[in-house]
Amino acid sequence: MPLRTILLVGGAFATFLIAVQLRGGIVEHFISLGQGRQRAIGGLGHIGVLIRLGVIASVVWYAFDPKAGTNPLYWGTLAVSLVSMFLWSGSRSDVIFPLAFLLILWALRHKTIPWGRGAIVGTTALVLFGGLGALRASTMTGEPAWEIVTDLQISRSLEFADEQLERRQQNPGGGYTAIVGRVPKDVDLLYGRTYVGALLFFIPRALWTEKPRGTGSYVNKYLYGTTGPVELGDSPPEVGGIPSGPVGAAYWNFYIPGVVLFFALYGIFHRWLARLYETNENALGAVIFLYLLVGVGVSPNALVSIFQDIVLLLAVLLFFGALRFPKITRN
Repeated sequence: MPLRTILLVGGAFATFLIAVQLRGGIVEHFISLGQGRQRAIGGLGHIGVLIRLGVIASVVWYAFDPKAGTNPLYWGTLAVSLVSMFLWSGSRSDVIFPLAFLLILWALRHKTIPWGRGAIVGTTALVLFGGLGALRASTMTGEPAWEIVTDLQISRSLEFADEQLERRQQNPGGGYTAIVGRVPKDVDLLYGRTYVGALLFFIPRALWTEKPRGTGSYVNKYLYGTTGPVELGDSPPEVGGIPSGPVGAAYWNFYIPGVVLFFALYGIFHRWLARLYETNENALGAVIFLYLLVGVGVSPNALVSIFQDIVLLLAVLLFFGALRFPKITRN
């Protein structure tokens, strides 16, 4: 398993290097994220999927090998995959979530809550949340502040994290508040438009230029900076997004009945998932349970992410030999 993980991480890292080189180099690519990820890499989702393969392979290695945590080679491959993923996407969750996954996998394996490890991971996550956020924000000036991470400026990272959390507390609803306040009074329902775009995510935008974007893009275009009645256009927004939240997405697409239906199905899914893990308390069941638990959501963006992650996860499990196709017997 270590060798196969190294092969996948190496392939993902090579994909990252080639992709950023074609975009003018790592610095130029990372600076472009300051314009908004949708503008910078909105049409390059397939590249991000291939780079994420290394992260998923690292998580699977940890799930199946109890000694992986004591292997320096493991932490080296994990670091390479996480750094590549962040520099490509600029998403802090792409770094923080895998670390949380390792903690949860440890807890499921030992059937105990790791308070000490939890405190370490929690503190690390807070520092990363602030530090990586400050690094990403510095791209808007055209000169990334690499020293934030290279010099381990923990105090600066924590200050930025505190600012970010305070800002979120001041506007806890995000785009959801604007949606509930103006839909359907001023702006018509989307009638599933953003969910269609999510379910057909595998169709390249180059082939379907009118493919709907995520709900957040519609929030930014039609609800912010506008007043009174606004007519929805047929073309997808070409602007960055403001998070709508899962409730906001379901509400704008299908109004109140949509919220009730979607979250009822969401609850049924979680009940099924809990029973699935109860009957499969092993490494395979744990890693599948974890990705489904965290990934499956009500918003269109969550649907896209979980489809991609599950396909990658199954591919990695097959490559590792942890999952096999059933044999077909002939009578």
